[in-house]
Amino acid sequence: MIIKMNKAVIIYYAEPLLMMSPQSTFRFDGNVEKYLKKLQKDILQDNLEWTVDLDSTEGNINELIKMGYTLMIFLPGLEKRLWNNNLAENAVFLKSLEFKSNDTTPVISLMKNLGN
Repeated sequence: MIIKMNKAVIIYYAEPLLMMSPQSTFRFDGNVEKYLKKLQKDILQDNLEWTVDLDSTEGNINELIKMGYTLMIFLPGLEKRLWNNNLAENAVFLKSLEFKSNDTTPVISLMKNLGN
């Protein structure tokens, strides 16, 4: 039997806007990998049928949708830059404390709600 896995993506970077410093949009600060590993561990622990990848499109939401991602996980600071009203039900906007403390609760909860 083939199991179809749901796909989630962690969006940690977006191209800088005019008058915005590149540092304010770059989030790969070492905790991104830690958060990803903790999330993958919790997915396995809860037997959820989800895979999670790091964004390779620099925050191109349309491209991510074309790639089949059904859940977008935004790191702190990107919620205003990449907001799309069509994503409201399939997006998690992590707060700084959730991200820095590797709290996967909001993501795991949404994964469970979206279905296995």
